[in-house]
Amino acid sequence: EGALAHRSGNADRAEEALRTALRKDPELIMARNLLATILRQKGDYAEAAKHFVRVAELDPYVAQNHYNVGLMYHYLNRLQEAPAAYLQALKLDPQDANYHTYLGEALLLQGGETPPPEAEALFRRALELQPGNPAGRFYLATLRDARGEHRQAIDELIQLLRDAPPGAPWEGQVRQAVT
Repeated sequence: EGALAHRSGNADRAEEALRTALRKDPELIMARNLLATILRQKGDYAEAAKHFVRVAELDPYVAQNHYNVGLMYHYLNRLQEAPAAYLQALKLDPQDANYHTYLGEALLLQGGETPPPEAEALFRRALELQPGNPAGRFYLATLRDARGEHRQAIDELIQLLRDAPPGAPWEGQVRQAVT
C-alpha cells in the first residue's frame, strides 16, 4: 500500500502506510528503505538516516544501502562518519564512479590544511571508471587550484561548464568556483 501511494504521488499516505507496515514487521527492508527515501525527499535527514542505517544493518551486502547512509551523514554535516559509509559502499561496488567521488569529497570536507592524497586518487579513479565524471573533474580542478595552479584550474572548470548538459544541477557550484 505504501509503495502504491508513493507511486501515485501521495507521500504522506505512503509514509503512514509504511510506518504501519514497519510496526507490524520492523525488518521489512523495502518498506524501511522507501520510508527513508520519502523522509529524505521531505528534508528530514535525521529520521531518514536512522532508517537507512537500519536498512544497511538488515541488508549489508548492498552498496547503495551504505551510500544512502553516507549521503545522510553528509547532509547532516556528520563529516567524520560519512567516509566510513561511503567506503563500505565502495568496497561492495568498486566500479561505481560516484562512490569514489563522494568518498573523496567527504575526505576533503573533513578539513585540514592539506587535502588528503587519497582524495585525489579517488577522483582520478572515478574518471577512469566514467570518463568525464563531473564531480571528479570539479574536485581535481579545485585541488589544482589549492596547489596554486589557478589558471589551469579555471580553464578546467570553464571546460566543465562547456561540457555541462543543459540544466545540470551542479552548474551553479562550478560557476561559483570560477568566479
